[in-house]
Amino acid sequence: MNLPTNIAVAATDITALYQVAGGRVMAVGRYAVHEACAAYLRADDDWSIWVHPDNKSYRDVWVAASRGAVWSKGTKRDDDRGNVDMQLKTWGKNVDVDHLLPRSWAPLANGQLRLIRIWPVWGEVNRSWGAGAEKAQKAKYEQGLAPFPKPIGGIWYAKAAQIYKILGMRA
Repeated sequence: MNLPTNIAVAATDITALYQVAGGRVMAVGRYAVHEACAAYLRADDDWSIWVHPDNKSYRDVWVAASRGAVWSKGTKRDDDRGNVDMQLKTWGKNVDVDHLLPRSWAPLANGQLRLIRIWPVWGEVNRSWGAGAEKAQKAKYEQGLAPFPKPIGGIWYAKAAQIYKILGMRA
């Protein structure tokens, strides 16, 4: 299976996100744009939601992103198509909103990692990744057994593990 290589999961700062999004970035809810934002990265994708690694309220940010605005294909609309909150409801009751790149990895980037993309993940899938593969990979990075990934143009792109998490596949 060929996995995509262009799914952004973390950014060094808001400037890098602005560059990859062509300036289509807006603050979410009561947050400053560098704390929580929505970014429109590609024509074949909807808006993505991003938070600072210190923000632990992923679900609150996700719901705030859905209030008062509906985003689809780079435009702000008043109907319910593409509504972030409605998308969450379609996942069912046992859904987490979680980071695609573990926020616990942020210190490994020497202060460079400032925004992490969040996404709905079924609870059992999220816990299987968090309790196992994500912790094990962090230990490899900390022990020098694997190099911590470098950003490309200020952006970290998804590896297989993040893509499997997006697809709802357990670790």
